[in-house]
Amino acid sequence: MGDSFILSGLLRKHAEILGIIADLERRLDQHQANLIHVDAVLRLLEPEIELEHIPARHRPPKRSPYFGRGEITRTCLEVFRDANGDGGCQRTRLPWWP
Repeated sequence: MGDSFILSGLLRKHAEILGIIADLERRLDQHQANLIHVDAVLRLLEPEIELEHIPARHRPPKRSPYFGRGEITRTCLEVFRDANGDGGCQRTRLPWWP
């Protein structure tokens, strides 16, 4: 049984994933309960409200840990300024772009 360390690692990973799923299901149940309570209060305040027409608000994507806020834009603008010499918006020929 030379593969026992592989099996034990896979079993540990399986248990870890099951734990994550159980936690997510618990959090989902809590969010659904919170939504039911908010819907009930909305119906108390506005009985004619049609909750089905309220669009879901999506979370913004997570930012990359490699770059700070606005760092890529700032770097691109610096390249354009350096290429033009005056910081203007003229068409810039970049060395790596045909």
